[in-house]
Amino acid sequence: MPYATGESPQKGDYVQRVTSGQKGTVQDVQLNLTSKGGRDQVSVAFDAGGVVAVSLADEYSLIRGAG
Repeated sequence: MPYATGESPQKGDYVQRVTSGQKGTVQDVQLNLTSKGGRDQVSVAFDAGGVVAVSLADEYSLIRGAG
């Protein structure tokens, strides 16, 4: 499952967490995980510090793509 805004996640994307507004850069992407019902997972390094090791991509909206 893509980001809440519909785009497929990519390493290097700049995203914002929908619930908290935290912004950060995607460090790792795992697509279509069967253990998560085919949903995508991302690891994000937040601007304020800290990394979310496992978080579903649909919890984020894309601000700026990696490319």
